Amino acid sequence: MKDLKLYNPDRTFGRIDTFRESALHFKEFKTYTKHTPNTHPNSQYMKFWIEEQRRCLEGYNTGWDYIPGYYYWYLNYSPIFIVEAEGDWTDGERVQGKRFKDFPKFWDSDYYYYQYLQEAENSGKHASVLKTRGRGYSFKGGSMLTRNYFLIPGSKSYAMAGEKEYLINDGLLTKAWDIMDFVDSNTPWAKRRQYKNTLMHKKASYEKTAQGVKIEAGYKSEIIGVSLKDNPDKARGKRGKLILWEESGSFPHLLKAWQIARPSMEQGKITFGMMIAFGTGGEEDSSFEALEELFYYPKAYNILDTPNIW
Repeated sequence: MKDLKLYNPDRTFGRIDTFRESALHFKEFKTYTKHTPNTHPNSQYMKFWIEEQRRCLEGYNTGWDYIPGYYYWYLNYSPIFIVEAEGDWTDGERVQGKRFKDFPKFWDSDYYYYQYLQEAENSGKHASVLKTRGRGYSFKGGSMLTRNYFLIPGSKSYAMAGEKEYLINDGLLTKAWDIMDFVDSNTPWAKRRQYKNTLMHKKASYEKTAQGVKIEAGYKSEIIGVSLKDNPDKARGKRGKLILWEESGSFPHLLKAWQIARPSMEQGKITFGMMIAFGTGGEEDSSFEALEELFYYPKAYNILDTPNIW
């Protein structure tokens, strides 16, 4: 890593709610801004949304700390399901809890994760994560897909999995579609989807008539799900801003699919799209070795390596 001080396990964080003031405003007032809607670029309403878009793309620097754009979008525009205990914790005992939808809280592990992703992207490299279950990585992945969809015209973001059920049965894409509904309902970034609007593929475009001819117009950004099953060649030719490899700990032929997809995201020494593999160890004979390979030998797969403080 270029900045090893970033990964300081003894670091403490302060004033963290500054990073999610927009989400907290929405929670209190059920709106992101009280300014009157006005499309004039000099209106207070448009200035607010232009600045929010900038933070979601470029990140937010408070003067004493910084978070990347993907993390700002996650904290402020990506409601997720959260689990909290309802009783007091007792060592060695389980407690009753509840699951509800809310904006993400600021966690140091998420801070490090998104900083790692940004450094990987800035360095022309990809990323991999070994994790435990229940850490919300499908929510984080769905959030990343939607940020690109709403804010980067013409972008393509892919979600790949060994099985379709990992994407749509309470999977990564299902979570992305929930976030998409929220953003469509509560921000000026809403997009029509007249040409592609399925469980596996959504495209921000609409039909218009020009000189008597019907054409496809609009943002034309896309989120595309790909189920490889036992055919890693389906990863070929997927040129995009982002490829997420869901449930990589249970992904048959992951290494072969990864290497097939790489030429579509790189050209010579230039990497124009980022791939991220994340997952946990699966059952016996579940191809977990492939994710271990990406994690422990990252340079062979153009993955950014980092000190494992965890």
